[in-house]
Amino acid sequence: MERSFVCHGEATIVYCTILYICIVASWC
Repeated sequence: MERSFVCHGEATIVYCTILYICIVASWC
């Protein structure tokens, strides 16, 4: 899965990590 769609620019590591877990765990 392409993760760089959010993990770039002004995105913080925390937001990136949370969103990644959200997608992987499917609890968005």
